[in-house]
Amino acid sequence: MIDNKNIKALITLLLFGPFFGEAVSMSTPLSAFILPQVIIPLMMLYGLGLVIIHYLKTTKHLSTTSILLLGGVYGILEEGLSLKSFFNPNWKINELAIYGRVWGTNMVWSVSVTLYHVVVSIWVPLTLFEIFFPEYKYKPLLESKKSIVFAIILYFFSLLLFFIVWPYKVPTTPYLLTMIITVILFLLALKLHEDDFEKEKLTSSPLRIYFSGIAGFFLWVIFSWFMVESNIPWEVPFALMIGLPLFVVILSGGLNKYWDDKQKLVLITGIMTPMMILFPFLTETIPQAIVSIISIIILGRAFEHTKKRSDQNNIPS
Repeated sequence: MIDNKNIKALITLLLFGPFFGEAVSMSTPLSAFILPQVIIPLMMLYGLGLVIIHYLKTTKHLSTTSILLLGGVYGILEEGLSLKSFFNPNWKINELAIYGRVWGTNMVWSVSVTLYHVVVSIWVPLTLFEIFFPEYKYKPLLESKKSIVFAIILYFFSLLLFFIVWPYKVPTTPYLLTMIITVILFLLALKLHEDDFEKEKLTSSPLRIYFSGIAGFFLWVIFSWFMVESNIPWEVPFALMIGLPLFVVILSGGLNKYWDDKQKLVLITGIMTPMMILFPFLTETIPQAIVSIISIIILGRAFEHTKKRSDQNNIPS
């Protein structure tokens, strides 16, 4: 049941999703977040998605790999199956609507935007939520009945988006294949339990982890946008982006290792640093600068939480 203690946690999770998924990415200006017709749909989409993924993680004891796969499921559900941006040649993605368009599908855009959702829209806010509310790291925020209700709301809201946003008739075969891929990723995510892996603790330096995050961001930008201007076949950035998360983990020395909260936070900071610095200059707007300031505050508070818990754990009993 939802009581006063976890209402704050629920609201935080519902707001973290839209903030990192939309405000940080410059997709929705921060000033629009005060409008009910903007923030409520965003909370229904990103927020409910996070709540459902958190419920699955805590009740099924899922691994970090599972969370990334479920992030892929969310990204495909939103961008591909609901908004149909995977398929729409008129979607406002500039050259990416042409570069890598095969079988009626914007291939490079599809994997690029899905990867953003995997990391920034899902993994980042969920990790930060569990740092701020450690009591919900292994305990579901909602009981099963309420989670089912949230899932039903998300399903019907996705259907609503399908019919009202960009009334583009999707190609049948690619759309069905996308649905099949979504189901496969979902089932695979449920198979990867946290206790399936016996891991040694990650021992890489914070600087190595931090710069791995920065490298991951810039490689994503290069693969997503700069290769469009070249004569490189679209299959190259498509394949490179699919392997990018694994590359970043290997670069950080964290493959098959146990990451504590501080190490995850360092990686998040590395990923977010270029966005917090560059995006205000790209938009030349004060609201985007405020988004960066808010991001810095959230990350700073998260570091305080991890340090406080670390100090408490080091107190002799």
